[in-house]
Amino acid sequence: MNNLLNIATPAQSEASALKSDYGLENHGLSNLRVAYWNLPTEALYEEITFRKEARIARQGSIVVNTGKHTARSANDKFVVKEATTEDKIWWGQYNRPFSADKFNDLYNRLQGFLQGRDVFVQDCYAGADPEYRMPVRIITELAWHSHFVRNMFILPKTNEEYRRHVPEFTVICAPSFKGIPQIDGTATNTFIVLNFAQKLCIIGNTAYAGEIKKSIFTILNYLLPLDGVMPMHCSANMGKDGDTAIFFGLSGTGKTTLSADPNRCLIGDDEHGWIGGPYGIGKRISIKYTRALLNAALGGQLLKAKYLTDPVFGFQVPQSCDGVPASVLNPGESWHSKETYMQKYKELAARFIENFKKFEEGCPPEVVAAGPRR
Repeated sequence: MNNLLNIATPAQSEASALKSDYGLENHGLSNLRVAYWNLPTEALYEEITFRKEARIARQGSIVVNTGKHTARSANDKFVVKEATTEDKIWWGQYNRPFSADKFNDLYNRLQGFLQGRDVFVQDCYAGADPEYRMPVRIITELAWHSHFVRNMFILPKTNEEYRRHVPEFTVICAPSFKGIPQIDGTATNTFIVLNFAQKLCIIGNTAYAGEIKKSIFTILNYLLPLDGVMPMHCSANMGKDGDTAIFFGLSGTGKTTLSADPNRCLIGDDEHGWIGGPYGIGKRISIKYTRALLNAALGGQLLKAKYLTDPVFGFQVPQSCDGVPASVLNPGESWHSKETYMQKYKELAARFIENFKKFEEGCPPEVVAAGPRR
């Protein structure tokens, strides 16, 4: 917020109550109007409504309009290519390199843009395991982003912990600031740029808060394997006897829903199949059937089932499962046209084979052999 009239806001008197000794000058930020340090949820609600950033729904939820970007902008995400990253990142379509000099120029302009403005700071941790958790700092232009961060990451427990907090990585998000492609080398006015040498990520021209979350996840996905830890995009839960289930899948495919099982303990939340036809016609498998399959797998009942081997993809398919219709176990049975199903089935295999050619070099032969066959 650019408070030109210098109007006192509801939480201004407590803006520095939880300030870290490691100040914003360490990030090159100066001449700010007010930095609101680690405001609690109640104070953030007041700031959000005072600044008219969002509306409060009937039962207390914050409803925001993220503007042009209602999801992540993958084509606007870059990683600075420098000595520490150039031989550790698979550069290409999904990991776009960015010039270190261009990053510095862009960040200098962002630092100038923030002068005279209010910012919100949240010092927190990414990762629950104390041995591997990373202290991070999220600096935002919007109060509701600060509220989002408090929900997303782990908070310090004491005032002293806040005072001593020193971030290993910092994210600065300023939706009002635009990149200039002709000057900055960005693809559009929007940018999400990570610099591992400077331990800094800068985000501009997007208010979609998921960019903050995914940037931290990207940082962990880079750093943790270097420390012998394999990060996974998944959710997990645990049974009464200590048995653990891990749920993999793309964003929005049901990991959260499936892991939130009333009969199992949730370990971590972050991601089922489509039936009845292609995208736009078919529908998700009923959660009732999906849970029945999962319970049968976790309880060992599927070990007694008869299986057929898929002729193209090679995986084994159970022929029966209590409480699950045959049309779910054999998706082709649920399509209105078996010919259309077979066409899409073979197209999927062909696309997989073609796409995997990009990854064959250096891949173990047993992995290559496990792919689909036409």
